Amino acid sequence: MDVILKEAVKNLGKAGDVVKVSEGYARNFLFPAKKAVPVTAGVLKSVQDQVKKKEEKIQTEASLAAEAAEKLAGVEIIIKKKASDDGKLFGSVSESDVAAELIKLGHKVDKSNIRMVKHIKEPGTFDVTVHFKGESEAIIKLKVEKQSAPKTV
Repeated sequence: MDVILKEAVKNLGKAGDVVKVSEGYARNFLFPAKKAVPVTAGVLKSVQDQVKKKEEKIQTEASLAAEAAEKLAGVEIIIKKKASDDGKLFGSVSESDVAAELIKLGHKVDKSNIRMVKHIKEPGTFDVTVHFKGESEAIIKLKVEKQSAPKTV
């Protein structure tokens, strides 16, 4: 039986592909899960149009992500945190701290875009990766500085 896949199915094909499967597989798995439909001229055209629109959307999102990554490349941010005398920070610098700083600079990022190996617990300069949809990413410089304590009189 020939069917048109509405979404990717492992070891079978991707959305829009016309594949030959057994009637039982189609009737018992693909059709109830709405992963495929039987081949007809109208359905074939409709599914191909949907796949084309989805691919265009993915390409548009990828180009927007590449643009955002290009704007972020080489950006340097400074975060000041309170620290002890031996140089350990009270708390740590996390993804949300970095995202908040980037938002202040006018970049549209979310904390889920920030990739850090671990939270930063001491002052210094670090490379932080900002990942966008697709393969787009930018590396920014993060300077963590010890916040000067207000002097008491």
